[in-house]
Amino acid sequence: MFKSGRRCRQLCAVGCGGPVTSRRADNLPPYVYQQHAIGLRDGHNRHDFYFPRKDGEKVPAIISGRMIEGPDGRQYSVLTVVNISQQKRVEQQLRQANL
Repeated sequence: MFKSGRRCRQLCAVGCGGPVTSRRADNLPPYVYQQHAIGLRDGHNRHDFYFPRKDGEKVPAIISGRMIEGPDGRQYSVLTVVNISQQKRVEQQLRQANL
């Protein structure tokens, strides 16, 4: 089950805002499935990702995930998504300043 708030729905155009079902997840790129497999294997994962927005812009983010077992014995994923647009802009400015 994946739940998100208003900010996540504003950030991206894929799969945010409710439970992820196979129907909703079908449009995700293969990279997402590869990262999911790593998370399942290791129990946690952290990686950079670019969320596509409806206007075509790509928003850089760090996604951290961890598998937990709920009180009902089922496995759940806890995901944290952090928008790193400002960090990427500052990194680019530093690269240009050091040329």
